[in-house]
Amino acid sequence: MIGVIDSGSGGLSVLLELKKQFPQADFLYYGDIKNAPYGEKTHAELSRLTVDALKFLKDNRVTNVVSACNSVSASMAISLFDTLLSAQHIVEMVGPTVQSFLQDTRRVAVCATQATIDSGMYQNAFHMIDKEITTIAIPDLAGQIEFGATEEDIKNTITKAISAQSTNYDVINDQRLSQDNKVRDIGLKINATNHIDSNLKLHGGYQFNEVIVSNAEDVNNPDFTSFIQQVIRTHSIYGEAEFTSANKNSYARIGLRTNYIEKFSEFFTEPRLALSHKLNNDFRIEFLAEFKSQTISQIIDLQNDFLGIEK
Repeated sequence: MIGVIDSGSGGLSVLLELKKQFPQADFLYYGDIKNAPYGEKTHAELSRLTVDALKFLKDNRVTNVVSACNSVSASMAISLFDTLLSAQHIVEMVGPTVQSFLQDTRRVAVCATQATIDSGMYQNAFHMIDKEITTIAIPDLAGQIEFGATEEDIKNTITKAISAQSTNYDVINDQRLSQDNKVRDIGLKINATNHIDSNLKLHGGYQFNEVIVSNAEDVNNPDFTSFIQQVIRTHSIYGEAEFTSANKNSYARIGLRTNYIEKFSEFFTEPRLALSHKLNNDFRIEFLAEFKSQTISQIIDLQNDFLGIEK
C-alpha cells in the first residue's frame, strides 16, 4: 500500500496523479488539516507531526510513502523517515522537482512557505545542478489553499509577495538588482492636560521619535553589495490651548511645537491653529492652519521603468 502525507487537502492533487500512474495500487491518504498549515511550524513541531503521520501509516500496513508536503520534504524532519521506513521506500518533493529542471535554461523562482525557504533545501539542490534561483516566502499561501480561498485571492497574495521582493531584472545585460528597504519608527509621548475651567483646557508635553531607514542593494553583474542605514532622532516640546464656548457653537485651538533634530543640530517651530463656529444645524465654518516639517524623503535610483514626466 502507498501512503501520501500532506498538511491538509493540497496533496490530493498528488494522490490523483499517483492513481493515474498506478491504477491497480491501494492508497492511504493522511491529510493533517487539524495542524495545517505546516509552513509556520518549527523544525521540532514538524518532526513530531511527521513521526505521528508515519506511525499511523505504518500501523495501517503502508510500505511506501510519498511526501506531498514541501515543508516536511524540505525540512530536517525528512530524515525521520529512515527511523520508520527505509530510504528506498520514500519519495519526497524536492529531488523530483529539481530534477525536472535539469535541461531547462529558464530562470526559476521558488514560491513556498517560510519553513521551506528557511530550510535551504531547494537552494542547495538547485545549486548542485548549477542553477541559481530566487526564493519568495509566502506564509499565507498554504493556509489560503487549504481553507478554500478564491483563485483571485490566491493570485493577489502571490502578486503582492513577488512585488514585495523588490527585484529588478535587466534581461539584456543579464543583471539582477535586489533591493530591501526597511523603515522603523519608534516613539514616546508624555502629555499633560490642565482643565482651567469648563471652557478652557491647556495641553503640554514632550515627544521623542526615532526613525531608522535602511537600504540594502545586491547586484550580480558586476558583483556589488551595499548597505546604508540612517537614523534620525527628534525631540519635541509642545503646548496648546483649547477653548470651547458655553453653548458649544464655537471652538478654538492654538498651539506651538518646538522640535530639535539631533542629526542636523537644528531647532524649528511649528505653529498650529484651528477655529470652528457653528452657524446653524446645517452649516459650520472652519479655519485650519499649521506648519509641518518632513525629515524623511524617498530616493529611487537605478529605476528604468518610469513612465511619466519628471520635473
